[in-house]
Amino acid sequence: MVEEVKLSLKDKRKDKCVWHAVLRRGDIAPSGAGADAPCASCRPPRSRRSQPGWADRGQIPGASATTTEKHFLDLHRVELINRVVEVKGVLDLLLGDVLDFEQYQRILAEKTSHSRMRELFKLMPSWTPWCKDRIYEALKEKHPHLVEDLEK
Repeated sequence: MVEEVKLSLKDKRKDKCVWHAVLRRGDIAPSGAGADAPCASCRPPRSRRSQPGWADRGQIPGASATTTEKHFLDLHRVELINRVVEVKGVLDLLLGDVLDFEQYQRILAEKTSHSRMRELFKLMPSWTPWCKDRIYEALKEKHPHLVEDLEK
């Protein structure tokens, strides 16, 4: 596979994306096992759209990267794995928008915050910019001082 392949399933009756995945080289194993879906949905539920900070469209200042810049999560992956102590609160904010229940449970099954963050970042190759922005916002909400320190 030379380029990434984007797949999605859309409910025509509701004109809503119900599943989305991005496949890249190495995601598909010979055994037939596929990559995890990057998002539980392509857009947040209506109840989340009205919440402050969970913008449905557009870039979040400091989060999304241009084509030449790396995203905050790409730049600070190691620091986030090492320094995020309370992961469950972040995961709670991502459940339903970025993580499906199975991914959420698999990450929570890890014993330490470091291993939970590593498990979360294992999904990173399939994240869309929208997913990365949601994770950035969740981190900013739950760990504002850490995000502020990393942005310096």
